[in-house]
Amino acid sequence: MAKPLIAISQLRYADSLASYLKSQQIPVQVHHVPEEDQYVLVLDNEAHHERALEICQAFIQAPNDPKYQQAAWQHSERTDVPVEQAPGNSMRRWLVSLRRSPVTGVILILCTLIFGASLVGLFQPIAAALMIMPLGNLLQNHEWWRLLGPAFIHFSVLHFIFNLLWW
Repeated sequence: MAKPLIAISQLRYADSLASYLKSQQIPVQVHHVPEEDQYVLVLDNEAHHERALEICQAFIQAPNDPKYQQAAWQHSERTDVPVEQAPGNSMRRWLVSLRRSPVTGVILILCTLIFGASLVGLFQPIAAALMIMPLGNLLQNHEWWRLLGPAFIHFSVLHFIFNLLWW
C-alpha cells in the first residue's frame, strides 16, 4: 500500500530526492497536490519506510548535497508527476501564483484599479497625478513617482490587456 513520505514545495527538490531514493532501491512516486502547491513523495512499499525517513531527514538538512544531484544524473530520467487539474481550481492556482510573485500581483492590481477608475470618468485627475514631468520640475517638487506613473495609465481596453500580458 502506498504511503505519503514527505511534501516538498519545489519540483526540482522532489525530483532530486525521488531519484536518490530510487538509487537506494526504495521505490517512490511523486504526486502534485495543486490545492497546497506541494509535491508529495509516496512510498510504494512500507517495508522501506524507516530507511526512507532517514534519507528524508538527511535531505532536509542538506538538500543541495551533490549526492542527490549525482543520483539524478545516474538515474537519468525525470520523475513523472501526474497533474490533477480539477475544474474550478483555476482561481486558487491564480492566487497561489500571485502569492509567489507579490510585486507582479501588486502591479496587476494597481493597473486594474487605475484602469477601472479611468473607465468611470476619472481619467483626467489620474493622468494629471501620474503623468511624467520635465526633470527640472521633478527636482523642485520631488514627485518621483511620476517617473513610473505612466506605466500604470492605459488608454484603451486592448492597451490594458496587452500590458497585463506583459507583466
